[in-house]
Amino acid sequence: MLRRSKMIEIEDVTEDERKAIEEFKHKMESEITPFLRQDKSLWYRFLKARDFDLKKAEIMLRKHMSDVKKFQIDEVSISYDPPEGIYDYIDFKCFGFDKDGCPAHYNCMGGTDLKGILSAYTILQIYHCVNRYLQESLKMLTEQSKKLGKVLTQFVFIFDMKGFSLYQASNKEALEAMYEGFKLFQDNYPERIKAIYVLNASVYFYIAFNIIKAILSRAVMKKIFIFGDEGYKEALLEQFDADVLPAFLGGNRTDPDGNPNCNTFIIHDGKVPTEMYRKNRKSKKALANLDGVKKLSLSRSSYSEILINILEEDSQIEWRFEIEARDIGFGLFYRDNSTVETVLEELIPLEKVDTVLAPETGLYQCRKIGTYVILFDNSYSWIRPKELYYTIRILKPNKERYDNL
Repeated sequence: MLRRSKMIEIEDVTEDERKAIEEFKHKMESEITPFLRQDKSLWYRFLKARDFDLKKAEIMLRKHMSDVKKFQIDEVSISYDPPEGIYDYIDFKCFGFDKDGCPAHYNCMGGTDLKGILSAYTILQIYHCVNRYLQESLKMLTEQSKKLGKVLTQFVFIFDMKGFSLYQASNKEALEAMYEGFKLFQDNYPERIKAIYVLNASVYFYIAFNIIKAILSRAVMKKIFIFGDEGYKEALLEQFDADVLPAFLGGNRTDPDGNPNCNTFIIHDGKVPTEMYRKNRKSKKALANLDGVKKLSLSRSSYSEILINILEEDSQIEWRFEIEARDIGFGLFYRDNSTVETVLEELIPLEKVDTVLAPETGLYQCRKIGTYVILFDNSYSWIRPKELYYTIRILKPNKERYDNL
């Protein structure tokens, strides 16, 4: 039997595991961002997620680093301005902590108006909102660790499937959203799941779950506990103190007025009003009428590059743009001025953006000095020219002033 060795940052590890962590850290520490470097459990979590196979763990971490660039899975996501009303229909709030001090989150998946949410918001907007919530939760996890004097790295999730319908179980767009959501979480937040409790699972739940579980790792599957309409209250009381657990889940906690549904801190369901659907909303496009906004005319089959010289590390680039009709390709790239080569490093992959309802806004934190390139691409359009209005600003590291471009 291997001797256990104490490790302050995470749970106890064996000597062989410690050696693997040190080797992994030595190999990749210089490549990760300062934000990732703050996570003392990073090396352990990615190794454990791949059964301490160094090569597989490296592949997983490099994929995560790529996703960090693509989706800005870092502290900048906290600055993301979520669409109006989205958190009225998607509940991600922590309701308390389990007996070990790990944060717990309840979601009424069955009562969620997936059709309305997907009609009102884009998949990217939903993902950014979830990512913002997860970043805020990780900060809460750090604060809880300091409060208790021990390092906590995991969450407990409770998904209530009561009311889960055939539409939710079989709708292609809804299934794709859930599939990609679980995959992104599993790939980018390994070993963050302590336990997942699924309540009120019906035949419709298993229709969807049989599709989603194909991408779940064995380690995650072992942490999923599925119940029908009985048995879950006893299981949850083993995980939580009764005074923490909401009364409708079997605990003693209620609203101040005694309501067992705890509506003051839990969203059970909510129908998205049809006037919130994208096709029914009035456009809020307004950039063209503001002072200081620049106009860019892109002929068919053309593109335009906007060069941004960053002279200080940790400066932030903020952009906002809209087009008069249809969509435009957008991407962000980096050019290292210290080398002779002019190869561009992809930071935000080029993809089509539709600003039919409101201007597209974004923020990127520049880790390195050099030239950043914003690309507006209309090369895919052989027929239609595009008229585009934009503003680009640079926020200095001290956050005292902006430079407008």
